[in-house]
Amino acid sequence: MNIEQIKSIKLNFILATARTGSTLLLSMLNLHPNIVSAEEEPFSYNLHPRFGKIKKWTSKTIDTYCNDFYFLSKGKLKTQFGTKQDLKSILETYKPYLTFDVVIKLTYLCFQPNKDKSHITAIFDKQLEYHACLEVIAKIYPDSKFIILQRDPRDQVLAMSLLAKRKKEFRKSFLLRALTWNYKYKTLLKKAAEIGKERFLEIKYEDLILNPEMELKRISGFFNMPYNSTMLAYDEHFKKLGNEKGVSESTINNFLTEQSSLLQKLNKNKIDAWKEGLTNKEANLIWAVCFDVAEKMGYKRDEHFVSQKFNFNNYVTYLVFLIRNIVAPKIYHLLPYYIKYVIVYSMKLGKIYKPNDKHAYPNSYHNN
Repeated sequence: MNIEQIKSIKLNFILATARTGSTLLLSMLNLHPNIVSAEEEPFSYNLHPRFGKIKKWTSKTIDTYCNDFYFLSKGKLKTQFGTKQDLKSILETYKPYLTFDVVIKLTYLCFQPNKDKSHITAIFDKQLEYHACLEVIAKIYPDSKFIILQRDPRDQVLAMSLLAKRKKEFRKSFLLRALTWNYKYKTLLKKAAEIGKERFLEIKYEDLILNPEMELKRISGFFNMPYNSTMLAYDEHFKKLGNEKGVSESTINNFLTEQSSLLQKLNKNKIDAWKEGLTNKEANLIWAVCFDVAEKMGYKRDEHFVSQKFNFNNYVTYLVFLIRNIVAPKIYHLLPYYIKYVIVYSMKLGKIYKPNDKHAYPNSYHNN
């Protein structure tokens, strides 16, 4: 792949909350021969303060970038990225042409290492936390476009609760999850209007499940790409996960716990599952928090809806929500790069995540 092809690759983002079908959509898109995908590794934002203004990239700069890329990883690289040497090699190959934009695109080309990259024209990056810095992302990547993936808040909260139960984790209150859903989507819709709605496409989980071909054609048209029916064969793709080189048994088990539905055809029973899975009181509580944003998206209130009164426990939960979802993220995003680096270091206790560098993935893009 020549440098002009790399420069012309379009970088796009999928914005959502957890359990909204974002992994499903990303997996479908990744089956398109012109698309490579990445998931929940926010390097395109995190590394910009340090590397965004570098004009001349040397081997030392490349080495520093690769180290920071791994160090600031969210731990999602194992099943979707190649090796550290892959990243260094491709950056060294194009060293005379490197700018921050080119470096980021080359980094994305190291994702999905078993995929042929010779025909890639678009990158899709799924992020669940970019609502907090969306205006910055839109400015750093002015040609980028965005999908806002939505789901009925009652089904999303229920799905989050069921996942926590399967993973035997602490189950957060429905109120806390509803407040989080409402805040994230309210923020996304507000910032989309400020940035320019022509850069945003709203997709509903329910529509993707009920009519995947139509929604994938909408997406293809919005991003000026040819529609490819192979995107519908996502379940066959994931059934091969256990045969992928370098994928550990623990990784497969975690996948089966969190994303087992990707091994099956689309399940329409997950739409309006809240009607059976939630009590009237639980559904009413969620709707009382989310109704304004949800109705703007086209979701309907239940005929049995009764408004809720807040008690002391509600206010305690609201305080936790404010600190966790608004105050802490805003403070973090305002911190200088090196302070963030120290925070990550303290959280990881010096244990830098390193994928198995002995595993050699084929690198088709090196040969083009």
